[in-house]
Amino acid sequence: MKSAVCRRQQGFTLIEVLVAFLITIVLTGAVYKILSGMRQTAAVTTAKGQAKDMATVVLKAIEKDLSATHAYIDPTVAASVTTSLVQAGNTFSMLVAEAGSYKKVTYDWDGSKNLFRDDASTTRHLICDKVSSLKLNLLSVEQYQVEVKVSIVPEGNVASQTHHQSILVNIKEAGAAYLDPRFRNTTDVLKNY
Repeated sequence: MKSAVCRRQQGFTLIEVLVAFLITIVLTGAVYKILSGMRQTAAVTTAKGQAKDMATVVLKAIEKDLSATHAYIDPTVAASVTTSLVQAGNTFSMLVAEAGSYKKVTYDWDGSKNLFRDDASTTRHLICDKVSSLKLNLLSVEQYQVEVKVSIVPEGNVASQTHHQSILVNIKEAGAAYLDPRFRNTTDVLKNY
């Protein structure tokens, strides 16, 4: 009779197995929920970082061309400066200084997130395919504010992550017309002082 009692204590009952199985399922579900939440957070963070990087690329490209835009200076009218920038809807064109001459550069935002840059060689480059808003604001004859919003939908999400960024761009030729000290070079200083 003693051996029957020992055998009984060494085994597991069906209730004990079911309880252990239930605890395992609950713990597995909790771990899965935590890991899926972390994955979603990582996707949102990645989308925000990509949106910021894309906005920076767009602004640097526009800043480079806009700061080198040709300014028309009328010496007969005091402080009469106009730039070659022409804006029509979502398209803006300008004459950009390059190797002693000027070439026409056009930025075209099609309103559906694609921003293209066309230059004189009729080459069309896609700058960014996630632009949700692009604005150029004239602040003064020599300064523009460029605003861009880039939106990216993270993997597994419905809501997009948007990054809004803006910069101020000084047009060098227009600034030089006013003898702005930020754009003086040694030749200007020798001639004017």
